[in-house]
Order: sequence, then C-alpha cells, then structure tokens
Amino acid sequence: MIKFILLVLIFPLFFSCSKNEGCNVHSAINYDPKVDFDDDSCIYSKLIFFADSTQINGVSIDRIEIEINNVNVGSFSGMYLYGPGDCNADNTVVFASTGEDKVIWSSTIYFVGGGTAFSSGEAFPSPLDECIEIHASI
Repeated sequence: MIKFILLVLIFPLFFSCSKNEGCNVHSAINYDPKVDFDDDSCIYSKLIFFADSTQINGVSIDRIEIEINNVNVGSFSGMYLYGPGDCNADNTVVFASTGEDKVIWSSTIYFVGGGTAFSSGEAFPSPLDECIEIHASI
C-alpha cells in the first residue's frame, strides 16, 4: 500500500517537468536564457520596410506589398498617420531574419485609382535592425 501511495505521489512529477522551447542561441535577438530546447525560432535581425512618400509623381499610394525571396511577407498602406514614414512609423512591414546571409526583396506599389510601380533590391541581414526605404517612379 505504501508503494502505491508513493507511486501516486511521484508519478505526476515526471509530467510536471516540462522543457522550455524557444531560442537559446546567444547571438539571436530573441535569445531567452530560460530556454532548454532550441526550436529553430531564433531571429538574428529585422528588416523594416517603409515608404518615403504617400505619393509618387502626384499619384496617391494605396498600398505596398513586400516580397522576400519571392514570398509575400506583408503589405502596408502608403498613408502616414503622423508625418513622414520611417522605421518607427505605423505603416511598415517587418521581416524577421532567421540567419539568411542575403535576401532579395521586391515591392509592388499599388496606386489609388489603379496602376502599379515596382522597386527591388537586396539586403544583408546583420544583428542590427535595418530600415529599407521603398522608392519608385512611374
């Protein structure tokens, strides 16, 4: 009987010890020292995309879509809520780099009333956040 009681008391301890999963790589910006098991979620830098204007040649921007390595990562309005855009603006797209040495980015700019323009480039993620200003001309 005592063995049974001890077993009932000790058995739950085997399941209460769970491993914390996350990023345990010291060089990552989302490093967590409490993580026991690395789950490949480490982020090494952020690329932040923003527009330098609400218009191009007098035509208002409706939205801007961003692709990284031919994969859509998000879009934002070309309109600013509080002055000109920058990395701290509300209207940005953030790409969290997971260790890529180089990324190829492209933007499709959609105008109010129709029409598009394009912009592209490459970026080399580093431990510091990088701001990428979207420029285009019609």
